[in-house]
This record gives sequence, C-alpha cells and structure tokens, in this order.
Amino acid sequence: MKRFVISVLSAAFGVLFITVAASDAGEVKGTVKKIDAGNSTVTVTVDGADKTFTVNKDASFTSVSVVKGKKPGKEMEKVDTIDALSGIKEGAKVTLLTETVDEKEVVKAVKVDGGTTMAKKKKKDK
Repeated sequence: MKRFVISVLSAAFGVLFITVAASDAGEVKGTVKKIDAGNSTVTVTVDGADKTFTVNKDASFTSVSVVKGKKPGKEMEKVDTIDALSGIKEGAKVTLLTETVDEKEVVKAVKVDGGTTMAKKKKKDK
C-alpha cells in the first residue's frame, strides 16, 4: 500500500512539473524588423511595438508556404529548412517559439510564413 501511495504522489508531481515547464513556452507572431546574426538576435514588431529576442544556438529555422495540392482545389503546406538566422529577410512574417531560460525569453524555433526567405539549405547531388 505504501508503494502505491508513493507511486501516485510521484506521478502527480511529475504531471505538475510538466505543466509548469510547458507554461514557460510561448509563441510570438510578428514582422521581422532587424536580424543580427553576429549577436544571435532578432527584432520583431508585434502589435506596433518592437521586441528583441536572443536566438538559441540550437534553434530551428523553417519556411512554410501554401502550395497547390495533388487533388484539384486542395492546398497543402510546404516546409523548407532555412540554414540560419541570416537566411531570413527583414519584413518577413514570422512565428517565434520561445522558452524562458534564466528568466529571459529565448527563441528556440523560427517559422517564416509565406516562404519569404533568402537562403535555403542546398540539396546534395546524387
């Protein structure tokens, strides 16, 4: 019986921890105003105000655009990988996925809407 109570309490604390950790994640949608690849920062205009974010060194960068689907009248999303922060144009519509690290909001992923990018990963020749 004692093991059962400990197991239940452990599971409850685990769920609480996951809930608190997930609440630290955020999503910011805006327009890129400035890219500083050297300092790993991006300034985004959100609701008329500029906000600068530090971009995590392991952040992912993708471009998502809507393309004609295989069936008539259907559309689908096309996702391309962008090499780095420097591959994003100023003026691009973006969604930043952030997390709190040391009480600071840090970008862990950048999704560029509409495919407005400059540099895409090169495909290897076969």
